[in-house]
Formats: sequence, structure tokens, C-alpha cells
Amino acid sequence: MKLIPLAFVGAALLVGNAEAGTQILWRSSTTGTIAAPATTEPPTEIPPPIVIPPSDPTLTLSYSGQLVVSAGATVSLSPVVSNGSGQYAYSHFEALPLGITFNGSTGKISGKALVPGSYSIEIVVTDKASGDSTMTSITLIVS
Repeated sequence: MKLIPLAFVGAALLVGNAEAGTQILWRSSTTGTIAAPATTEPPTEIPPPIVIPPSDPTLTLSYSGQLVVSAGATVSLSPVVSNGSGQYAYSHFEALPLGITFNGSTGKISGKALVPGSYSIEIVVTDKASGDSTMTSITLIVS
């Protein structure tokens, strides 16, 4: 019957109980240490953080002025545009009340509302510098 050295049995038990990722350190019987294996991988460098610049503000359009007027009253609605260059082109959709005009250069809606009714008007503004555009809807009520 052969005897198995006790060190071999201990090493087998260590290896048998080792979990994935566990390192086993072997010691030399003559020097007591074994040199660590040389790594061939370069040291891990932490990349610089990614900086995301804030997005450009969105072009917005609204109108100031009185949206409810009596028939025959003067209408004066002016556009209020934010986050643009200041150079704009305007257009509108839907019919305007009789007596009311739309200025495509300034976006102003003005005149005397002659016919009672509820008029829904969609206006588009385009920033000439960036090409961005946005739309808004207003309802002019002539009573």
C-alpha cells in the first residue's frame, strides 16, 4: 500500500474546494515564496468622463394680444418668439376673419374683425439662421 504525502492531500482539498475566481497561492518548500507571475496586460486606465453639452433650447412661438373681441373692434396680435436668432419668416393656415390681415415678415395679425365667429388659426415661424421651425394654434373669437 502506498502512502500519499499529506501535502498532496491538502493541496487536493484546497483545489477541490476552490471557487471560481479564487486564487491559490503555492509556496516553495525551499524559499517559502514563489514569485508572482508577470502580467502582460497594461494597467487599466480610467477613461475621461463623457461630457454631453446641453441641447439647444427649442424654438417657441406664442401670441400676445386680445383673442376675444367684438365685431368691428381692432385686432392686434403680435408674435412672441423665444430661443431663436431674431430673423424669422412666418406663415399661417386656415382662413382669417374678414377684415384681418397677416404679415408674413413680422407675424403680426391685425385689422378690424367684421364677421362674428370663432376662428382657429395655425401659425408657423421659421428661424432663418438655423432653419428650425415651430407651430402654434390660436383661436380668435369675434362676438
